[in-house]
Amino acid sequence: MAKANYRWEWPAGRTASNKLLVRVTDVSKQSQGLFGLRKSPSIGDSYPDPMVLTGHIIAALPHPGTGDVQLALPAVELGGAQTGSMVALGLIDDGIVICLQPVDADMTEDAATSWLDGWTCTG
Repeated sequence: MAKANYRWEWPAGRTASNKLLVRVTDVSKQSQGLFGLRKSPSIGDSYPDPMVLTGHIIAALPHPGTGDVQLALPAVELGGAQTGSMVALGLIDDGIVICLQPVDADMTEDAATSWLDGWTCTG
């Protein structure tokens, strides 16, 4: 199954219109490319200390969705998310994530799905 690639942007006063609950399957450092070219600050989509979060969608609101996701983002925005944990993602458009919040480790998937319904993406 192909992974949907999502892009991180800082909120800048925007409000998320869609929410995803994702089970994290991997968190790793993003490749800097040949000779470290992607690390250059002149490249518009380069992040400080870039990481890649990969996971599987458990729930999507308001529109149902399934599948695997991959999100490149700055390490500071991970909020402690790690392999096996669940995170909520707030999206403004298809593929643009503006917030990420780890879900309490003791929450079941059903409880986390209910929690997602009332979660507000704050950034």
